[in-house]
Amino acid sequence: MLKIIACDDCRQDREILKYQLKKYFTRCPLSYTLTFYESGHDLKKYYEAYSCDVIFFDVEMPGENGIEIAKEIRQMDRSVIIIFLTSHRKYVFSSFLAEPLQYLVKPLQYSELAEIMKIIEGKIQDNMEQQYVITFNGVTTNIPLQDILYFESQGRIINVYTSRGVHSFYASLNKVEKELKEKNFVRIHQSYLVQMRYIMKVTASAVLLSTKKELPVSRSRKNMIHDRFMEYIGGLVL
Repeated sequence: MLKIIACDDCRQDREILKYQLKKYFTRCPLSYTLTFYESGHDLKKYYEAYSCDVIFFDVEMPGENGIEIAKEIRQMDRSVIIIFLTSHRKYVFSSFLAEPLQYLVKPLQYSELAEIMKIIEGKIQDNMEQQYVITFNGVTTNIPLQDILYFESQGRIINVYTSRGVHSFYASLNKVEKELKEKNFVRIHQSYLVQMRYIMKVTASAVLLSTKKELPVSRSRKNMIHDRFMEYIGGLVL
């Protein structure tokens, strides 16, 4: 299911977007949800990282404009797709930090919306292949792999440390390691599985992450870790 949010203070523009999305999805095999916010303040208040796939932002709103709000959302959520709706192109350069996928000019034309939605479908599929999905206490969370620093095993609980916080779920670290064997993660210890992109230094007893966090290395694994890390670095150079 594609989760879509639209932030627009104009009722007429909201109705146009609602109608055109409904028209698009009648011809598309995907299901979707659409949530409207009339102000950036409300969107920021209720938004949680990874809580949606696409946000349509009206640029010109009272108070904080859509571009400024989008920049704040982008800091919270690296994977969400951002589309700006505007009557003017003059805001293009000021929007770069929000990393929008596209600008759509009002009044919104169905042909343009349909074209960008096809692109979004492809991007969502690519994103899902780069997500790690966990479920804990009935809540399912999609975590971008690029944000995961390391996994820590504590009995039956796995803690996922990301650049934005910690998530927990029930599993074995052996299972997680098998699932991510092609994704540049390395098992440094019975209790730790680390993403190599965040490793700054490897010693005989520890790895130092870019966050300055130090994690222990198993004596029996130290040669393997060194070889895997050097292979990873070599691949980046090539």
